[in-house]
Amino acid sequence: MRGCGAILLLGLGLLIAPAAARADAAPIATRPALAVAGQAQPFTEDDLLLLEVSAGGRLLAEALPAYAAPAGVYLPLGELARLLEIAVAVDPNRARAEGWVLSEERRFRLDLLAAEAEAAGRGWSLAPEDAVLAQGEIWVRPDRLADWLPLKLKADVRSLTLAIEALEPLPFQARLEREARRQRLEHGGRSAARAETFVPTPYVAFSPPAVDVTVSAAREAENMRTRYDLRLAGDLAWAGLQAFVTGDGNGGLTQARVLLERKDPERRMALVPGISRVSLGDTYTPSLPLGPRSAGGRGLSLTTEDFQEIGAFDQIDLRGDLERDWEVELYVDDVLRGSRKEEGAGEYAFEDVPLMVGLNVIRLVFYGPQGERREEVRRLHVAGDAVRQGEWLVRFGAVDEGASVIAFHDDPQGEGDHLLDVGDRPRRLAGPRGLRAVGHLAYGVAPGASLSAGLASFHDLVGRTHTQAGVGAGASVLGFAAQANLAADDGGGTAASLGVAGRIGRVALVARHAEFSGGFLDEGGGYMRVLEPSRRSSTLSVDTTLKLGRRPLPVGLRVSRDEFAGGDAHLLATGRASTSLGRFLLSGAVRYEREDKAARGDGRVSGLITASGLIDDHWRVRATAAWDQDAVATVSLDRRWGEANALRLGLSHRWGDHAATMLQASHVWRLRNLDLSLFGGWSGADGETRIGVQLATALVFDGERYRRAPPGAAAGGAMRVHAFLDADGDGRWRPGEAPAAGLGVRGGRRVAETDAEGRALITGLGDGARAAVQIDASAVEDPYVTTPPPRLVFVPRPGRVAEAAFPLQQTGEVVIEVALHQDGEPPRPLSAVRLQVVDAAGAVAAEGRTAFDGALVVGGLRPGDYRLRIDPEQAATLGLTLNAAPAIHIPREGGFVGEVAAAVRLGATSILADTAPEPPQPALGQDRAGSAPERRPHASRSLGARLLRWLGFSLAG
Repeated sequence: MRGCGAILLLGLGLLIAPAAARADAAPIATRPALAVAGQAQPFTEDDLLLLEVSAGGRLLAEALPAYAAPAGVYLPLGELARLLEIAVAVDPNRARAEGWVLSEERRFRLDLLAAEAEAAGRGWSLAPEDAVLAQGEIWVRPDRLADWLPLKLKADVRSLTLAIEALEPLPFQARLEREARRQRLEHGGRSAARAETFVPTPYVAFSPPAVDVTVSAAREAENMRTRYDLRLAGDLAWAGLQAFVTGDGNGGLTQARVLLERKDPERRMALVPGISRVSLGDTYTPSLPLGPRSAGGRGLSLTTEDFQEIGAFDQIDLRGDLERDWEVELYVDDVLRGSRKEEGAGEYAFEDVPLMVGLNVIRLVFYGPQGERREEVRRLHVAGDAVRQGEWLVRFGAVDEGASVIAFHDDPQGEGDHLLDVGDRPRRLAGPRGLRAVGHLAYGVAPGASLSAGLASFHDLVGRTHTQAGVGAGASVLGFAAQANLAADDGGGTAASLGVAGRIGRVALVARHAEFSGGFLDEGGGYMRVLEPSRRSSTLSVDTTLKLGRRPLPVGLRVSRDEFAGGDAHLLATGRASTSLGRFLLSGAVRYEREDKAARGDGRVSGLITASGLIDDHWRVRATAAWDQDAVATVSLDRRWGEANALRLGLSHRWGDHAATMLQASHVWRLRNLDLSLFGGWSGADGETRIGVQLATALVFDGERYRRAPPGAAAGGAMRVHAFLDADGDGRWRPGEAPAAGLGVRGGRRVAETDAEGRALITGLGDGARAAVQIDASAVEDPYVTTPPPRLVFVPRPGRVAEAAFPLQQTGEVVIEVALHQDGEPPRPLSAVRLQVVDAAGAVAAEGRTAFDGALVVGGLRPGDYRLRIDPEQAATLGLTLNAAPAIHIPREGGFVGEVAAAVRLGATSILADTAPEPPQPALGQDRAGSAPERRPHASRSLGARLLRWLGFSLAG
């Protein structure tokens, strides 16, 4: 069969050779080759292979010519040296290869006429089958190369691969490391794994606000109840404004919040450098390790902390807006940590969320009353000490606790205890408390070590004022983070705590113990009584992942014990676990709580099990069973028809003294920019029915006019994308430049497409440290139109629309054919030559390496004039030089511009030998390896045509 294949390839090569080969490119059969050929060569053209070459998991070449013969596989020494960037060059006129390996002291010489080799001061005699001169190249067996070079080579003829293992760091590996370091510097120390464009959204004096409007009316028994929710968000006075109000049909205001906030995750805020967030209005104070915890009210707060990294002992509170009648569940590393339901305040809060040292994936799952479901994913890194050496960490807040900027008559009280409260303790009751001011300052004195101080003044639940001050120190010891704190108040009370956090194998733990005396009030312990001060408090959190067969089982345990001044004690232990079973996610929580008093002890056990997932491709089920003093079970079924229709059916039952059964049903029509819902319910306790209708929509100012948008537009950031064909290459739209319609834009809850003007508006992008929009440019059919990075990132702000240009550019493509010219010999293709295409300003627009046939396809070149050069480092190392610097011209309309011939001479001193290599600057759509973006291949440049041309070129002689 191999003979038949060879005959077929031979015939095809002979057919295409006259058309494909250059007139002066006859194959080489050199006089030295004839001189050393005392016997027949060990291989013929029938033995040709093309090997895929890799080193250390990195692809170096897709097609390295090699020959398989009875004596073994033969590899081209010159091309292999250029691939590995080893300073060894082949001189076919003298049947010799010379140079050095890794250092100039380690000389290398291979002389076929003398049948000897020398490497690193050691000599070898050559057998006739060890190395062969053919086609202007020296072909060597891998086992002999391994004797001379610090390499292990494994050529697999069956899989057509060549695996290279470097026994010492090779030059190409060092170059890749330098380029990686340079890229990290260019990207501010971050990895550039994904190409993306950052879209700045500066604050302005005023931007027309985005508006969310929800209006509902429901009939219950004989009463008609109406309610409205109004949310506005935009820029005001160079800050972000958020306002939320809700009221009833009688015109009464039942809830209101107003917040002016300015944030900058990079901490380069123009007003106060180093501040990452400043809030004015309805905001929250920070907490301290001993003493006050976070509380809300009207006032001011600011911080310099990193949005994506906290210390192991820092309290993390998750808060956000929650739409009417929505629920939210909190998962940390797929373990259910808490659940909240909107009860009139328009927001949710998870306080004191326990996290592990390392990366924590926080997932918030939102459930709407009509079957809506969405997720928000945040990644938060917990370090031993979040304060880096030489940096300051500042947190400050001062509020009129419990009071809002806008007063309202119906002040909802706190929810009280909940089985899945993250902190597993009662919340503070709402209502005015007076001034609460808290400040915290920390400084990194050494790597992993910091000093801190705090000061606070606040009122307790009966109105008494407490003034407290504290100091602390944190350090990393043997892979564990440790923190010690001391505090005292103005009443003679004192407190001390010690905490340790870290990992033991696959187990992550956080332990903390605190001692109190003199009536010191600590709001951040495991359990808080209203009046009685604590004596001591201990907490332990343990998280790990077990194996349930092949299925991972994340589990978590949190135990806290508090002793009070009167002698009572309180123990609380909560265990949680989650796992997947087929299409379902199962989560469970068990809590044991015990009160030990002087006379007796009282303990109780409660628990919860949830399951959610898909029954089939249409129905989603969510079931919950919880038991405490009473037991409750709920089941809901959701089904969607496309993007426009959603149905929800719900059933719940409560056992115990207030037994009741509830049935619910709702249907929502999601129109383009409007959600219309019909809902109804029946209660078995009193036999009453409830039926109602709800309308929800939004308005967003897109820079030119207000446009209707899906609900939720004012709760998060938005982006308007403008895609166009950038004719002049300046990245900005000019009159007359054609729009790019039909491009998919993915972000938020829905996928949009650019319209006839090339514009698309995406809302609902959240309010985190970063958000991203992904552009799908598959609708662009022109292979010579290149796109910028498809991922657009920005810092989202509620109600603010980021303007993002997406300039497509017409590009050109050229084929560069490199041939080696030597005196007395016809030119021949030269592979593994690193070429650079340089623009008029001297910047590297594209670079790459010639293939087995000496050709390099360079695409993604913007219109303009370029010149070609050999990579200065390779030119200096191997003594390669171009006879001239060929010019390349890409016309304004782009497209394939033809072939460019480049003549290279070997063994002479390079004119670029003294030129320091410039850092490569890849062109748009061109990566650092020189690979062109995916496009429709030109017929004359396809791999098959090039291979046949190379075969014909080789066989013609």
